[in-house]
Amino acid sequence: MRCLECGGTTRPRRRSTYRYTESGLSNVILSGITVHVCTKCGAKYAELPAVQVLHAAIAKHILAQREALQGEEVRFLRKEMRIKAKDFAEMLGVTNVAVSRWENSKGALPPITDRLIRCVFLLHRLKQRTPETVRAFLEQFQSGLSGIQKQARVRPTEIDVPRELAAAV
Repeated sequence: MRCLECGGTTRPRRRSTYRYTESGLSNVILSGITVHVCTKCGAKYAELPAVQVLHAAIAKHILAQREALQGEEVRFLRKEMRIKAKDFAEMLGVTNVAVSRWENSKGALPPITDRLIRCVFLLHRLKQRTPETVRAFLEQFQSGLSGIQKQARVRPTEIDVPRELAAAV
């Protein structure tokens, strides 16, 4: 393989590690892959046989983490769904500016929006929903929430204790 930087020859290094910044994420390190290194200039090229599978694994890791989503992770998830920032903002019920701030780490991502983004990704990816279907689902969800918010009075919660105790045994 020829180096794309200088035209020199490359040598494969098997079972190497590689910082995968091409994903748009600064913290992804791939291990156990073949990396071609230029003997002349030192440029590195990763051999990625299944990029879609790799990106699915990265997304799964992002969704499972307990830490709040970082801006580049929000952008990665949105791009993996192949949704324009404008459409993403509409789906989440926010402005384009808010999405831009989150993705560029210039604005705090509210915890509820963090969870919503993870849910939208799961709906889109795991259920293979189209952006229009996800948008319709979220609109229905939001209208349900607005109905709950309009209820000013507190309704009592009635628990049939004997029935609950019998069910517990």
